[in-house]
Amino acid sequence: MQLEALEEMERNELDAKTIAELQKQKEEESAKYKELYEKIKLETDFEISVTDTARKAYRQLLNDTSMIQRSTGLKSIKNVMFQWYDPLIKHTTQELKSFQQANASVLLSEDPEAEAEALNPLSRVPSHVEVLTRLPMKKLCLIALNQMVSEILSDPQRGTIMTSIVENIGESVLAEYQMQLLKKYDRLQYKRLMKPFNGAVATVRTIQNYMRRAHNNLEQESDTITKVGSFMVKSIMDSCMINKYIDGEDIDEKVPAFYYKYRYNNNKKYGVISCHDNVYSLMDEGHFLVEAMNARLLPMVVPPQPWTHPNKGCYLQYPCFIMRTNGSKLQKTSLYQSDLTNIYEGLNVLGEVPWKTNEKMMSILLEAWEKGGGIADLPSRYDFELPESPSQEDLQDEKVKRDFNKKLRKVKGANNDLHSLRCDTLYKLNVAKQLQEYTFYFPHNVDFRGRSYPIPPHLNHMGSDFCRSTLKFAEEKELGERGFEWLKVQVANLFGVDKVSFEDRVAFTMENIENIYDSADRPLDGKRWWLKADSPWQTLAACIELTDAIRSGNPTTFKSSLPIHQDGTCNGLQHYAALGGDELGALKVNLLPSPKPQDVYTGVAQMVAQIVHEDALAGDELAKLLDGKIERKIIKQTVMTSVYGVTFVGARMQIENALSDKYQIDEATLFKATTYLSKTTFASLDKMFIGARSIMAWLAQCAGLISKQTGECVAWYTPLGLPVVQPYRKGGKVSVKTIMNDYLMVEDNDHLPVDSRKQRSAFPPNFIHSLDSTHMFLTAIQCKKKGITFASVHDSFWTHASTIDTMNTMLRHQFVELHSQPILERLREWFNHRYPTVNIPPVPNRGSLDLKKVRDSKYFFH
Repeated sequence: MQLEALEEMERNELDAKTIAELQKQKEEESAKYKELYEKIKLETDFEISVTDTARKAYRQLLNDTSMIQRSTGLKSIKNVMFQWYDPLIKHTTQELKSFQQANASVLLSEDPEAEAEALNPLSRVPSHVEVLTRLPMKKLCLIALNQMVSEILSDPQRGTIMTSIVENIGESVLAEYQMQLLKKYDRLQYKRLMKPFNGAVATVRTIQNYMRRAHNNLEQESDTITKVGSFMVKSIMDSCMINKYIDGEDIDEKVPAFYYKYRYNNNKKYGVISCHDNVYSLMDEGHFLVEAMNARLLPMVVPPQPWTHPNKGCYLQYPCFIMRTNGSKLQKTSLYQSDLTNIYEGLNVLGEVPWKTNEKMMSILLEAWEKGGGIADLPSRYDFELPESPSQEDLQDEKVKRDFNKKLRKVKGANNDLHSLRCDTLYKLNVAKQLQEYTFYFPHNVDFRGRSYPIPPHLNHMGSDFCRSTLKFAEEKELGERGFEWLKVQVANLFGVDKVSFEDRVAFTMENIENIYDSADRPLDGKRWWLKADSPWQTLAACIELTDAIRSGNPTTFKSSLPIHQDGTCNGLQHYAALGGDELGALKVNLLPSPKPQDVYTGVAQMVAQIVHEDALAGDELAKLLDGKIERKIIKQTVMTSVYGVTFVGARMQIENALSDKYQIDEATLFKATTYLSKTTFASLDKMFIGARSIMAWLAQCAGLISKQTGECVAWYTPLGLPVVQPYRKGGKVSVKTIMNDYLMVEDNDHLPVDSRKQRSAFPPNFIHSLDSTHMFLTAIQCKKKGITFASVHDSFWTHASTIDTMNTMLRHQFVELHSQPILERLREWFNHRYPTVNIPPVPNRGSLDLKKVRDSKYFFH
């Protein structure tokens, strides 16, 4: 019995303990849910706040119809209007012919100028027939169409009262015609009206007021306005059509874009004009995109919603699209029809990384700003002083006056630039301050090539040096021995000592440890050694982190959250060398193991210098002039842009700029010398990257054949399944100059003819960009699986110091796996499938590069 009683007591104690633990667990979970709820509410408030502010400002712009072109200056609306412009001109021309026949008795004589002179056209109100027939048709139609759309958009839900539209169109057209008459018959008054006053020129109202004083016939004016407006409204409603959509698909049936209906208000019946719903849909899509650009979107304080569909992911309230498509419906359709599972996964990895502001750096930056700025890339808070004006006597000299005005414009321009930089800097600092209390996240999407970008435009890790210095990973991880070494390497890398071995970089850091301590302790009033760095603010952040780690007493257990970077070496050439199997090129871009990092620019410069030296010995005069002058800087930009298809002319200008900065060479000789050097540089690249150069040419040839023979844009799939459609087309433009506005409507859609030249030149770099984005996504996905934090700035991969070695292993493995696939062969198969009428040339032969050696290359990314 005693034993049973004891067991019962133990069970009761156990139950009580279990209940207490469960209660504690429940309370903890409840606290977590409450915290999450509060963060979600905060995030929702942030999103609503920034988007509402932008939307109100934008809608106000649309509602302001005092300027004809404001609302219709927006790209999305222009695209819709462009479809109506030609039909409106044709219809109006035909209607006017019928109109003239029906109103022959009212028309002016066969010699309209003589009759207009006799009747003094400025002293009377022109008839509606005169206005409609004398104003150039392009101006007439464009003014009316712009005014119609502006009026409709001022109240898209209820429509706009018919009489208001008629009146505004009639007034605008009449004002244009009257200014045309003023320009011809009263140049002085015309100039007065056109002369800017307080930043504004003639408006419909100012012209109307002046002409009323001249003719004093409001009844006749009202009649003309009503008849002109009514004629043009009817013409627009009869000619402007839009596709009818069924279940989101286009069909051939056209319906009127505008229609007439009635609206009741206070028991009164009004005739109103509205748009077909599909007009609103097309325009509203564009409006929302514009609002998205204007809305200063913030980083999120909760993890972004995972991408699950091209238009489902990221913000809680604000709809985002997975790709920045520039309005291409063809690109959007291809996304909807593709399996984007891998892209969703990669973007979700990037978006889930938690960040925090670097409080120590924020404090230093704010202090520097308060003291006047002007440090590193932090702009000065003070304008440049304007040049002192010469005396009035000296200003009589035209040269003195011209030189002074030139200096004045230059300083004013610099001050304008400073003002813009100050505004941008203040906004970034304010966003960082606003988020100081929170962990936050950067939702990402991609451009049309697949390159990822954070959606919040201002504060993110792809920003400027000072912007990056304000950010740290939210999670802290112990450095460990290897992480401590990588933190030292980071200091050297950011300083600019990145062309030497890792051991030498660590040595550089330790040799400068006193400078590093001084930078951390007295960043603004010490020796300021950090300002000598290539990336000064990030160097300062690294100095502070290293100092804190060392002073912690045990650096290996110090918890660090500073992102450590590993950068590719001329990443485009790395992909080309892998595709082409170039052993020499692969060595120069660090695909192969070497005791220290190779520098491709130095390698090409040495080859060029050798050729120049040999030509000089052979007696070439240009080579003699250039012998001994060839260095890395002279050819760096040309080598860098060779990946992006730089032309011979572009390369010659790049080399000319670099050469003329250092040496005084007369213009005629300089042209010949840089032509010679450009040829030599390209020849050296051809020799070093023989496979890469042939692949570049092959890609360009394929794109040229496809675009010319099919009239289609070049399209392909990345190895991760992302569809890419090159957007380059010859833009259809209509430009009409009126007295009050210059109208330019640009048709930007998938029906325009392709730009074959641009399709050809852009395809090689775009294809390579689609490969480097694939490599990044593959690495990101693997890092997620290993529990490693991963962020990227294109070909610069970031993680914690303690996980650099693991990330390095994975990024090398993923590069080898990617390029072990028959990438070009699959591309050719796809081209043959999609463009069966085009004879796609065979893939160039590949060199003997053993890709597996990339795994052992210490400096592939470094």
